[in-house]
Amino acid sequence: MVELLRGRPRRYTDDLDYNILKILGERKAPVGSGTLQIELRRRGFRLSAPTVGRRLRELEVDGHLTKVGVQGRALTGPGRAHLAELGRRVMLQTSSEALHHLVESGGKDEILDLLEARRILEREIIRLAVQRARERDLARLEQILRKQEQQVARGELGVAEDVEFHDALADIGGNKVLRSLLSVLRRQGQYTYIITYIRTRMGGRLAVDHVEILEAMRGRDLDRAQRAVDDHLRKLMRDVERYWRQAVRSTGRERRAGWQRKP
Repeated sequence: MVELLRGRPRRYTDDLDYNILKILGERKAPVGSGTLQIELRRRGFRLSAPTVGRRLRELEVDGHLTKVGVQGRALTGPGRAHLAELGRRVMLQTSSEALHHLVESGGKDEILDLLEARRILEREIIRLAVQRARERDLARLEQILRKQEQQVARGELGVAEDVEFHDALADIGGNKVLRSLLSVLRRQGQYTYIITYIRTRMGGRLAVDHVEILEAMRGRDLDRAQRAVDDHLRKLMRDVERYWRQAVRSTGRERRAGWQRKP
């Protein structure tokens, strides 16, 4: 049971827990509360020693940490799973704020340029992947899709699985330069969350597009595979356009309402 720190919003609590678990996850040895307090201070959390100690005990009660004698605390298996979940939650919140900023600043073209570059790049990646895919490669893609469908069924976005699927296609294609270029485009991880968030808001499902790509690869149908990849990315671009029109209209209404309320 995660409790909010007194007077703090959930976002702050999630950020704090994420950083605590991440620090412990990065260390091979248990970490004491004093060391943790110093490290948290470096990351912008100015908390007293009693507050840090209390938060550690709460995380321990929840099963995310375990105490190791007088040495400190270490991350548990459930703690690692919770860390991954918090990472997704924090990234989604950050992406939502970044998306709002992009709408305010007219940054739609940045996202569309990114998707257009991916569309060109991934047509060549899928061409190589269709030619070089082995049965074990197809089984790997199918396993990723199953994981993504499970994540979506639990209400998640399935972002990690989306990245994994496209990276797997690049691996199967075997061209290291194309793989590196895709990684460069993917390096803006925030955009990945933003694009997936937009797709979900517009009613689209990444997993459905991915199934079509996999089926085309199973049939060694190059034209169908390239069309599936192209359609997938074009849908994302259309969803970005649709979302932006709605967001801009909504922002305009909010501004007009604000002006009307002014004395």
